[in-house]
Amino acid sequence: TGASPYHYIELWLTNALSSLFSVNPLLAISVLVKSFFSGVLVLGMFALTQLFTKNVILYILAFFSITIGAIVLDYSPAIQMATNAHQVKMLIVALFFIWFIILHHQNRYSWFYPLLLLPFIIIATLPVIASSLCIYSFILFLKHKKKQAYHIIVPTIVTAMFVALFYGLQSTPQSAPIYGTAPSLY
Repeated sequence: TGASPYHYIELWLTNALSSLFSVNPLLAISVLVKSFFSGVLVLGMFALTQLFTKNVILYILAFFSITIGAIVLDYSPAIQMATNAHQVKMLIVALFFIWFIILHHQNRYSWFYPLLLLPFIIIATLPVIASSLCIYSFILFLKHKKKQAYHIIVPTIVTAMFVALFYGLQSTPQSAPIYGTAPSLY
């Protein structure tokens, strides 16, 4: 059947923890995996806060930001869960964006690499990340910053081509309909 784009990392971690601790997979993802990624996200929010201020109130806001964001945005499951931290794939995206912001703030040469790694974990991020980096590279090119533009555009195109090649080679030439196949007359 080939590979299909999906965010497998949380499922792999769930399986590993479920097997390692002999717990129900639903318990593993609901308690262990979500708690782990939520904890790492809070640490990331603390790191971002530390980049810009030492204000204790902002550290407290950073701690609660993963729960109040869903309420402010009126995200419907937030009423039920009171948090958007229950979506592991969104926690992973947030972690990579925190990593990106920290590297960018530090003026690192590799500031955009976390963005290029993210599609390998959650494929749905590739179109917006690749197109954004390409547009940014084009703007740099127009500003006569060709070396910076090439530094961004080449890894972006290589990443997009690698992902496309991976899924292209894994696809099947003919797929069956979702709800089964029609009986053959021959």
